[in-house]
Amino acid sequence: EIRCGAQVVGAESDFGTTILDTGTTFSYFPHQTYYTLITALKTQCVGTNCGASPVPHTYQTCWKLLKGRKPRQFPNITVAVGDAQTTFIWQPEAYMFRRHRDENEWCFAFADNKMSHTTVLGTSFFLHKTVVFDTSNSQLGIAESACPEYHYRTPKAETGQLLIAQVSSPRSSPASQFDLPSEGNIHFLAICLGVVGLVLLLVACAMCLWAYLVEEEDDESEVQLADRKSVSDLE
Repeated sequence: EIRCGAQVVGAESDFGTTILDTGTTFSYFPHQTYYTLITALKTQCVGTNCGASPVPHTYQTCWKLLKGRKPRQFPNITVAVGDAQTTFIWQPEAYMFRRHRDENEWCFAFADNKMSHTTVLGTSFFLHKTVVFDTSNSQLGIAESACPEYHYRTPKAETGQLLIAQVSSPRSSPASQFDLPSEGNIHFLAICLGVVGLVLLLVACAMCLWAYLVEEEDDESEVQLADRKSVSDLE
């Protein structure tokens, strides 16, 4: 079953076939389960109970928080499997994602599976967890984990230099810095290669034209020789 806070929003039979798919970003629930879950979240977060206000025109699937805040006041979603003795906590920072960093808008990372009576637990369900797929024994292990978060790509310096950080150890050397070609140099190299290619193309065309003209001259010479031989024979 699935519970939003203390409210049960879906029994075991409501999920249908459940698929765990790390290749799917969102999680998807059958229509009735999704609708009940969304309604429960809206009810528990009415007003400012969750420290957020719904974003207009998003059907209350996106919420705006104060700058720098995370949706920790939203209720946990508890998923119980099997005999309901095994439970997993789906934290709001996992079932929600930040849509606009500057405006601090968070949206639900799960959706309606429409007419399909199938539940898909995607990457959003596995966030902040260590997951072990034991395919040999057809078992799944899930444990809460303090996973690192990465919000930005590694920035590239304007000079075209990329800083490569090494794992530090007592004997390891400090971070190394490698010089990479700047964007201007890359453009210049591309232009040079283009010019060289054009010159080679012109040379190839000139050689083809020269070969054609030589062949034409040979043909004309053979024709002239044949004419002279014919004249000689007539004489």
